[in-house]
Amino acid sequence: FPARFAYVVRFDPNDPEIEDLVDQARTKPGCLGLRIASGLDFKVMREGGHRRVLSAASKYRVPVMIYPGGEHQTLTGYVREFASVQFIIDHVGMGVDRAALPNQLQTTIEQLLAYARYPNVAIKWGHAPRLSREPFPYRDLLTQLGRVIDAFGVKRLMWASDFTVTTDHHTYAESLFCIRCADNLSESDKEWILGKTVRELLSWPKAI
Repeated sequence: FPARFAYVVRFDPNDPEIEDLVDQARTKPGCLGLRIASGLDFKVMREGGHRRVLSAASKYRVPVMIYPGGEHQTLTGYVREFASVQFIIDHVGMGVDRAALPNQLQTTIEQLLAYARYPNVAIKWGHAPRLSREPFPYRDLLTQLGRVIDAFGVKRLMWASDFTVTTDHHTYAESLFCIRCADNLSESDKEWILGKTVRELLSWPKAI
């Protein structure tokens, strides 16, 4: 089912063949972009170690999903330096402590809103229920989602579940239906968040 299943690739930022690898990425069947993530990468981020990857992504127009892990200052620098790269911030940009600290919902959203001024940044709304202090359907979270939509526009926001690593907190159904049943979102909002945005930003063709 190539129209329904696809992937993003990760590279060692020190690979001497990184430019050729990024060039080839979008020619591979099912490969839609690349991803920069992992707790092991934060030191590399702070030291500017992803510039070669991002330079190649800019040259070959490859979208980049990136998890800042609290390194928002560094990520903002990358966003400014590589303005032609389509960045997609993973996990709502929440810190590595996830939702363990008080007021993490408000803090995370405020950090996200700072990226709205950069048109090359989109948000992946994955893991978001972790930030809620309420049970399903996470109304406090949906209120903040409204702020994100107002700032970015719904065409820069995409849903994700990452359900294989969120089962300790919420189910796949809860992460999906809190959006599908949200009474503060229009049907058009839901259409973009639940698929249309990711199709457009990753140039992912629909099934014929």
